[in-house]
Amino acid sequence: METIRGIVVNVMKEDPDTGRVFMAAEYESGGRLNLCKVGAYAKNIRPGDVFSVDGEWKTSVFRGRTEDIFEGRNLRPDLPRTEQGVERFLATAFTEGRHGIGRQQIRLLLGRHGADVLRLAAEKPEILVQASSNPSFYREDILREWSRRTSGRKAISLMEASGLAGSVIDKILSAWQENALPWLQADPYKAAPLPKVGFENADLMGRHLGIREDDRRRLMGALVEVLKSETEQGSTTVDTDTLIERLKGVSGMTRDKLIGFLNEVAQ
Repeated sequence: METIRGIVVNVMKEDPDTGRVFMAAEYESGGRLNLCKVGAYAKNIRPGDVFSVDGEWKTSVFRGRTEDIFEGRNLRPDLPRTEQGVERFLATAFTEGRHGIGRQQIRLLLGRHGADVLRLAAEKPEILVQASSNPSFYREDILREWSRRTSGRKAISLMEASGLAGSVIDKILSAWQENALPWLQADPYKAAPLPKVGFENADLMGRHLGIREDDRRRLMGALVEVLKSETEQGSTTVDTDTLIERLKGVSGMTRDKLIGFLNEVAQ
């Protein structure tokens, strides 16, 4: 299994039923961008998007011509690491007319920071604003575009830092797409009902975000987990004592705390 990182050049084929896409891309290798074709699973992918994907190279023959195609799994939002990739990303994301950032400003940015410019901008996006020909005029547009382009990568960073497995991250990204970051930051426990996620993974994110163990969001997540499990086992009702014991097992909270929580929910 190999991982490549690249920039979408053109989406050539897309199956809305399966989510499988076939596209032309430029992937980073040897410090430069190389043209290739990629087959993978993704939604709402478009030219200029940066991705990483796990998979393997396969040889294909089309109309008598042999070519290597990267057959991947789920695309994940990412940022380029090479200077050439960073330059291509900036030139796709920003323009002179809409952001005051054209080729000249991009070359100056790369001259100052090299391939680290995007990593630095993740911590301090104002460096992009200051690169503009008119920082005060274009500031909001630049920050808005930067946020849109990087929210997926930030969501992945949050989930990785929480200790989630790659397969779980893929499930959340596939279901929530560009909403993943704001929804996770607001309430990670709403991800628990998603396939292959569950309360345990949602709780890893909750703890990473500093959510208290008696927070209503956490307890609601535990309640949904218990009720979902009961439904899957064929139960249509559950008595209060059983519910509380199941909630204790999932949340680790005391009986008295759970009784108070359930009384609030019932009101």
